[in-house]
Amino acid sequence: MNLRHLVAYGEHHFLLETGMTKFGTPGGVWCSYTPPRYGNPGVVEMLYATKESRIHVPAILGVVAVHSLNTYGELPIGSDNLSCHSIRIQNRLAKLLGQLSVDAPINKDNWFSSLRNIRYWSTVFNSQEPRILDLELLREGRAFVLNVLKNPEAVQMELPFYQGV
Repeated sequence: MNLRHLVAYGEHHFLLETGMTKFGTPGGVWCSYTPPRYGNPGVVEMLYATKESRIHVPAILGVVAVHSLNTYGELPIGSDNLSCHSIRIQNRLAKLLGQLSVDAPINKDNWFSSLRNIRYWSTVFNSQEPRILDLELLREGRAFVLNVLKNPEAVQMELPFYQGV
């Protein structure tokens, strides 16, 4: 398993590679977010996970949150362009963080979309010089998300500065 970070197309991209899927494609989680610009918050634009890697989604969301806090001093908001797989976690976190929730899925992405996107971004990362991140950041990211889920009032009142990403 490895975790890598790359800035491309004006966004931060994180790719957790977890091995191969049963279809022979790279398995993992890819997440991207735009930084805050022109007074607008950053936005988690994309998140795809292959089926066997979906357990790592909360950790990657936490890694993105910690990275954004360390880099820009604020959390990104969630995109409203969600699939039926993303809407539940997005709305739960949005409610806890005081962000707007989404009424219904907009896109029709499915598990095959994840296979295509993880394969594509694995190729992009392999053709660039991404920053390799310590896997300890996954534990920190998971802890951050669990803290939000367990104690959202504390997170809303004072977002801590996290070291690492």
